[in-house]
Amino acid sequence: MIIDRLFTIRDQAERLRLELSALMEKEQNSYRGRLREEIGLIGKELDSSKIPENFRIAVVGTFKTGKSSFVNKLAEERLAGVETNPETAAITIFRYAETTKAEVSFISSDEWSKMEELYEENPRHPEAYRVAGLRTFNDEMGKRKDKEGKSISFDSIDPDALIKEWLKPEGYKHEINAKDWNTKEGKQSFRKEIRQFTSSRNPLHYFVKELAVYAPVKLLRDHVELIDTPGLNDTQLYRGQLTEDLLSEVDAILFLTRSGASFSQYDKEFIVRQLRKKRLRHLRLIVTQVDTTFENACRDAKEEDEEPPTFAKVREKEEARLRSEIRQTLNELLDESGLKDEDGFYFMEQLDVLKIHFTSAHWFDDGRIEESGIPAVKEALFEVLSENYHLQQLVEHLERTIEAIKARLKSFFNERRSVMEADFDPKKVEASMVHIEEKLVNYLDGFESTIKSLNEAHDMDQNALQELMNANISRMQLMSRTVLTEYEKTDISKHWKSRRYGGWGYLTSLGEKIADKVFPVMESSLNRKIKPFNDFLDLAAESLDGLESGIEKLEAESAIQGLPKIEFSEAKERFMASYVEDMKESVENEKDAIIEVLEQFANGELKSNLMIARNDVAEVWGRGTTDRQNSVVEDFYDNVGNALVDALSLFLQERMDAFSGSLSNSAKSLYPKLRTTVQSKLDIRKQLIQEHLTSQTDDNKKRLEKYLEEGLALLDSKTSGHVTNLKISEELSETEYQINEDDTGKSYETLFGAYITKAKRINIKEPYLRLRYQLDNFNHFCSLIAQAGHVNTIELITKQLDGDDKDLSDSYLEDVKRRLDENFSITFNWKREASLHEREIRTNDGWIILSDRGLDIYNKPESRNEFGHFDLGLRKCKQTKIHIRKEV
Repeated sequence: MIIDRLFTIRDQAERLRLELSALMEKEQNSYRGRLREEIGLIGKELDSSKIPENFRIAVVGTFKTGKSSFVNKLAEERLAGVETNPETAAITIFRYAETTKAEVSFISSDEWSKMEELYEENPRHPEAYRVAGLRTFNDEMGKRKDKEGKSISFDSIDPDALIKEWLKPEGYKHEINAKDWNTKEGKQSFRKEIRQFTSSRNPLHYFVKELAVYAPVKLLRDHVELIDTPGLNDTQLYRGQLTEDLLSEVDAILFLTRSGASFSQYDKEFIVRQLRKKRLRHLRLIVTQVDTTFENACRDAKEEDEEPPTFAKVREKEEARLRSEIRQTLNELLDESGLKDEDGFYFMEQLDVLKIHFTSAHWFDDGRIEESGIPAVKEALFEVLSENYHLQQLVEHLERTIEAIKARLKSFFNERRSVMEADFDPKKVEASMVHIEEKLVNYLDGFESTIKSLNEAHDMDQNALQELMNANISRMQLMSRTVLTEYEKTDISKHWKSRRYGGWGYLTSLGEKIADKVFPVMESSLNRKIKPFNDFLDLAAESLDGLESGIEKLEAESAIQGLPKIEFSEAKERFMASYVEDMKESVENEKDAIIEVLEQFANGELKSNLMIARNDVAEVWGRGTTDRQNSVVEDFYDNVGNALVDALSLFLQERMDAFSGSLSNSAKSLYPKLRTTVQSKLDIRKQLIQEHLTSQTDDNKKRLEKYLEEGLALLDSKTSGHVTNLKISEELSETEYQINEDDTGKSYETLFGAYITKAKRINIKEPYLRLRYQLDNFNHFCSLIAQAGHVNTIELITKQLDGDDKDLSDSYLEDVKRRLDENFSITFNWKREASLHEREIRTNDGWIILSDRGLDIYNKPESRNEFGHFDLGLRKCKQTKIHIRKEV
């Protein structure tokens, strides 16, 4: 998985940072600043490559798509309440824990006060729904009837008393503990206690902000959070916004739609929005209730006296229908946008990679597990997480940074060593350096003239696009008016009573809907602007050929009087590779950011105008109320439309201009950065020569030589920290280690490595291989054994386990067995003993390793960002005593 690569590269970066810090203490004062700068850069990159503590998976869909049933089948546990009424406002998050409990988070009293203010202004305000529901709870419950038409009794509530009891200024978190999760009755009791905070028949659900359920569920064990969300078509608009806000923070989205049903408008808008927000790579389309579609197809075939279809055929037909609907949704959007085919292909390619899975909760319950599609969804989930785009970017960026730092320092150290070993005439060298510097300046000046011409051509190309950009802005303005017209039609059709009491003008999602509508035109415009910049990069690279030949001559001329040549071209190539990668990454990120904030142009002025219009409508009384209200509503939308068009035009023009300016500045930055990089090679050479002439005694030369060798060895290291080439020691003696709490630098290699290098067979007694980190530690030790190169057999005895712990441990050990056999031809046998307590490691050549903690000598990492996941030398230890002795 990509997460493993990120753990590894972060450990490597931290190891490099520590080793460079130690190296800096031996460095000459005049060069410490250079090392300090590189060390600081590593620290900065580590801070920006933090690993999320959990992978978050959101289950999303409209009502009646079976979200809760799907969550329960995915978790193989009844976690989500399928009986929960749609009125429940809370997002439910399921997390792993050994002990089952639930935490109910309540909104704060301040948040409630703001909702009450909205309620006083307009009782039907969507964001005041909680207050309205609580205030009318007794009345609504009093209207309930049983099947015979009799009133259903209920306990009336005192809203103010409940507010005082449950709402606190800083919010409140209520904990529910499962008393006996291992029994059916205990689970039912636990769910019943939760239901009082989620059921619409209990007023407490109006206070709930979030519900977190902790349970020992296998799916959640590896830092996975499963999130059940409100329906996208929730009658209370703000709940749909809760879901939308959440999606910006998740790692995978499971979007549920019902088999056989056409995409609703909500479904279409959701897919388009994920396309706009670049989330399609995290999305899987889950088609539920596929069993019903299959049964219907078989029944139809029987009625027509035809051969019943296979399930594969029905599934293939259903997938084709869904993909057709997805393409039709995009086609409708592109037709409105008036884009050319090439732009349409750009978006269609993104939609075509969307993967679809078909599931049946009914078949899962009947024991038809594989046919139910649930196992395939689980595999797909881990595929999504293993391909996590954000983590992939972090890995690639961190790897590039580390390699660049190593390359710069290796070049620096090698040049220092070469100059130190050279024997030269100072006067001749000084004259040659002046000559070389003059030529370098001439070459760079000539290249500057070429780049200046390319910059001017790039700016002209960008300016030539202005007419197209203006036309696209006008097009987006017209498209925004069509969105606003739909709002107006809805409000014109509403009853006059509803409008009198503020039940109209809900424009909270206006900006988002307009962004969904116009983003293809916006992204197409930005792609057009990127093309000249990419052309500039290509032409700049070609123009470097002329500079290249001049630099090669200078390198040859610089190799005088025994001095090594100055590697100008190496510095240039390294700079260009880094510059191109960084610029392209920056441009794409900036483009995505502009698309992401399209909806931000709808400002507070709109809300102010809406309040005035609502007051005007409320004051319309007497004959012709509906017509006169319509007139006020129409005037409001006319004013909003004009303001909207102006605001959108200003927003788009500013963004386009800023993007063009950014591209132009990036192009103009190439030459100054390149010149600084190449010129610095000459400056370093002059500094090294001066140092060589003034301060190098024989003793200093020896110390410097040793220091540079140490630095180059460090930078040449290709190891990842947790597996290295072991050195065989001819003279081993019995020894003891006393490890203190939180000590570091005690990897298995440094402690035990020398004692297993000649062994062919290793017997291990390790009772505690239950928790994931303990199993990971064992895997590290097996990696060390494999690296030793002589071991052909490992025998393990561990303690008896049961339940999920046994399943996890068995699966893990079998995976280790397979990898040792396939990759290293090592036989790994293991068994369990109920009463095992002793811990020891024995080699066939007589060494016995005794530890009061066995292999479990490291603290469990407190955070996924704690170093030492792969390099155990960075891991904090537990207090431990280890005795290594020779068997008599």
